[in-house]
Amino acid sequence: MKHVYLFAAAGALLVVAGCASNPNVASIPPVGPAPGASAAGLKDGSLQVYSARDQTGLDPNLAERLWDENFGEIEYLDEQPHTDYALYSANGEFLREVRNASASNPAQPELVSLPPGLYQIQAKSEERGGEIIPLTVPVVIKPGERTAVHLEGDWKPLRPHSGSEVVRLPDGRLAGWVAQGD
Repeated sequence: MKHVYLFAAAGALLVVAGCASNPNVASIPPVGPAPGASAAGLKDGSLQVYSARDQTGLDPNLAERLWDENFGEIEYLDEQPHTDYALYSANGEFLREVRNASASNPAQPELVSLPPGLYQIQAKSEERGGEIIPLTVPVVIKPGERTAVHLEGDWKPLRPHSGSEVVRLPDGRLAGWVAQGD
């Protein structure tokens, strides 16, 4: 009988550990600046994270009202600010929380100036079905260049690219450019 309790306790521990772990931790390559981006002689680079849109306080009936008023042109989610994110050093040391809304236009993500190096961000990503999931993404900052991370999942590069040049989200959508070595 002792063995039954032991196995039950071990099974419960596995279930609890499985629930506590983050199933959405994916191993993706670091996102970096666009290939061919020229450094402008600046010492620091910048980071812009297009995290999932903040839907807190969003009126669930707003879509229907806007549909009726705008004859099908629903753009209400485009005006919601991006969710905040956490910035970490390459070794996982917490650096700061980034309020991800530009002061001049809250619907645009904040442009953060950073010294060159490897960082990690912990942000909310929007999957194909609209589910919001936490995601950790490594990013590379280069002097005078902007690194953009697209976690909304609707980014399309303006120039042709090979599959090895872009970083993909766990659901396969594009998140940004693969960081290039110097």
